[in-house]
Formats: sequence, C-alpha cells, structure tokens
Amino acid sequence: MTSMSFIFGVLPLVFATGAGAESRNTIGIAVLGGMIASSTISIFIVPVLFVLFTRFSYGKKQLQWLQDHHEELMEKAKKVEEANIDPELEYDIAESRAQNTADRERLGH
Repeated sequence: MTSMSFIFGVLPLVFATGAGAESRNTIGIAVLGGMIASSTISIFIVPVLFVLFTRFSYGKKQLQWLQDHHEELMEKAKKVEEANIDPELEYDIAESRAQNTADRERLGH
C-alpha cells in the first residue's frame, strides 16, 4: 500500500507541464521506475530467495526433520509462549550450568 501510494504520488511529476517541467519529468520518471523495480523485487524475488537460502542452509535432511516434527515444535512453542518464558534466557542458563559442571569436573570437585 505504501509503495502504491508513493507511485501514485509521483505521477504528477511524471506528467508535469509548464515551467521547469523537463526537470520534474526526469526526476518523476527516475523515482517511478525505481519504485516499480523495488516493489517488484520485494514482492516476487525476495520470497523466492528466502526459500532457496533456507533450503541451501538447512539441507534436505534437516528440512525433512523440521517438517516431520512441525506439530510437536509448534506445541512446544505455544507452551513457551503461554508460560512467558524467554527462550534465549533459558538457553543461556542451560549453557552456564553446563559450563559450571564442566569446570567442576575439570577441577575434580
């Protein structure tokens, strides 16, 4: 919606007449072309690239595992959200505990 309103807002510059119309037309055409190009790229190319990069970065086995366990993962995510748990904080706590345990074992306590 924002891109479309910006494109429609530039149209008076594209179709300007009178004194200084040539410079307005030039700026209007450049901005109009840029907005159409960027909108097209963001609507059609970015989602395709997202899918390609996701497939490339995860690999077939991990993507298949994620698809097979989708319901289970979504259920866990709902529980975390309902309990108002910060997953990053929980991860940091678990890592800290694991590090402390490893340090104790290394020191022989």
